[in-house]
Parts: sequence; structure tokens; C-alpha cells
Amino acid sequence: GKDGLRAARAGLLVALATFVPVIFDPHTGDVYNLPKYTLVVVAALALAGLWVVAAVHRRPLPLWRNGLQWLIGAIVVWTGVSAFAGVDTHVGLLGNYGSYDGLFLAAAFGVVTMGAAEAFEVDDVRRVLAALAFAGGGVVMYYGLIQLHDVEFSSSKPWDFIHYTTSSFAGNIFSTFGNPNHLGGYLAMMF
Repeated sequence: GKDGLRAARAGLLVALATFVPVIFDPHTGDVYNLPKYTLVVVAALALAGLWVVAAVHRRPLPLWRNGLQWLIGAIVVWTGVSAFAGVDTHVGLLGNYGSYDGLFLAAAFGVVTMGAAEAFEVDDVRRVLAALAFAGGGVVMYYGLIQLHDVEFSSSKPWDFIHYTTSSFAGNIFSTFGNPNHLGGYLAMMF
């Protein structure tokens, strides 16, 4: 029952909630963080593009009646000031290697947050959380259980299809996050 472009923004956000926890690429230098970062930034650009299409077609622009835009705008502006006033502008824009917590990610999260506040009704929250918990969470849990098997029952035939050579990964269960603490935070949110 939503406008087509608003429904497209909602669908994109549900896909983002499903795939960001799941995505990783063992062929990259940063297996876990870089693919997640890239997906969030690309989705934020797509959300902004859908807002531009809505503006061009003179459809009603997003109604942000919650006041959240002022807080998010202040955070993004302050991150921009910090990025350009800091010692290393590149780190301020992109963030340190492995964390990517710079201006680009702050702006992307701002767009995603405002997109979620605009695209979803209160009745939609249950469906979005179900996608986050069952679709994305199911894959995260399944891969974590595979790693648990390999840690507990170290056999000659591990179930994990990726063979980690770094000793920091040995004996840890981190699923699709690359860090046991990040997996624990995700599981705490799911529970």
C-alpha cells in the first residue's frame, strides 16, 4: 500500500538488514569489514538516488517529522569538521584500515537511518526485525555453528570451507564478522 519509490526504499533497507551481517569475502585483504562497508555505502547511495528520483517525479519527498534529522545532521557535520581539521584527512574520510569509521561511513549510516525512519511504518518493524533475525541471523548462526564444530571436534576434515592461516583466528568462533566480540554483539541484539 506504499508509494512505489517508498516501497523500493523499504525493500532496499530490508535487503541491507539481511545481507550486511552475512556478507564477507575471503578473497579480499580485509575479509569481513570491507565488504560490509562497501554494501552499506552502496545502499546509502541507492537510497539517496531513490530520493532524487522521487523529487524529479514531483512525488512527495520524505516527511521527517521525528526530529531525528537534526541529530544525525549534527553528527555528520561534526564528523566532517573532525575529518578536515584532523592530522590525516584520508583517515578522517575513510577511517582506519579495518574499522572504516570515517566521514563516508557516518554519512552512509545517516542516510540509512533516515531512510529507515521514513520508509517504514510502525507495523513494518516486525517484518524488518524478522528479516534481520531469521534471514541474516540464520546464516550467521549456521556459519558460527560450523566454526564451533571445527573448534570442538578438530578433525582432519573441517566443515569450514575457508581455511584461515592467521593464528588469531585459530580456536575462535566469529562467524561472518571476523571478531568474536562483534559476533557476540550481534547475537545480543538478536536475542
